[in-house]
Amino acid sequence: MRPYLLLAILSSAITLLPQHAQAQTAAPSAQPASPSPSSPPSSQGSGSIDVVGARILSDPLYLPLQGQVYGATAYTLDMPKGDNFKAGVNTGSFSASDDLINQTFAYGVLNSLAIRVTFGYGSNSRDSTAATTGDVTTGNASGFNDPTFSVTFRPLDEPRSPVILDLTVSYSPNTFASETAGGTSNGTIARGGQATGLSFALGRVMKSFTIAGTAASTYDGAQTNELLSNGTSTASGAFWSYTFGLVTETRFTERVSLDAGVTVSTSASYAVSNVQNGNPRTYAPPSTRALNIAMNYHFRPNRLVGSFTYSYDNDTTSTNTFAKASSDTAVENRMGNVVGFRLLYAFN
Repeated sequence: MRPYLLLAILSSAITLLPQHAQAQTAAPSAQPASPSPSSPPSSQGSGSIDVVGARILSDPLYLPLQGQVYGATAYTLDMPKGDNFKAGVNTGSFSASDDLINQTFAYGVLNSLAIRVTFGYGSNSRDSTAATTGDVTTGNASGFNDPTFSVTFRPLDEPRSPVILDLTVSYSPNTFASETAGGTSNGTIARGGQATGLSFALGRVMKSFTIAGTAASTYDGAQTNELLSNGTSTASGAFWSYTFGLVTETRFTERVSLDAGVTVSTSASYAVSNVQNGNPRTYAPPSTRALNIAMNYHFRPNRLVGSFTYSYDNDTTSTNTFAKASSDTAVENRMGNVVGFRLLYAFN
């Protein structure tokens, strides 16, 4: 599936939606970026959200206007579980508890252009995967993840266009070492390599409802991961990953709204080998399907929003294939519940 094909389909579908009662300018979500209205947002001195010419802070297509600073502070607790297999034999099940605090800052360079940085700190109750090492490992991992820098441009915007289109390019440098826990030493949560990405958001904002489709591709460069259990390290080849999604927001009142959406992610297989010992293998990552919801409340309309978030994700089987079939490993039946809370805020 190619991103431009998905964009063409979504554009046709979204354009056929009923005309919105009042034009509203919005921008893409702070995570994955805008020409925007020629006039600034109307005054909000009354404490209500102006849906004409304003970008709603909780909206999935939000983007800061020129001169605005946007921030998002989010906490999530991921509780995955699944079954481990070796040579086709179930060797047991696993569960984990992964905490992450993510911080995003964005600045509106123009009404149609924003820059953004995202970084976070996480703490995991065990290493998240048997995929990296080819064996099931336990232990703690914590530390900063690699930051991501991105730029978003909006070539299409309401009300001049019937749809909003955002294009985002991102880059994440190899900032922190990737280490897998072993013995009494804790691991890290860093990736171990650099990554670049390109994403699209195509949507429409109406008075009480927003709908948008998203498509993203990421190129992960070669990665190095240190195994603290035996002092060796693994080298992984570069690979592409793709994510497609549909997100909506329903605004019940001026302060209360509900986000709901689905995403599907998939990645290409890549080679993994121990740098010191060889023992090459091919890792086939799982495809992930996720259902995402968020309940939003504007404590201060379009200035401060609090949200409770929840995601349910389900993975297909991931495998490590070695030269000898007796060494093959797999993770099956992996699913996870992710609960969280976030604060969104914007100021000039």
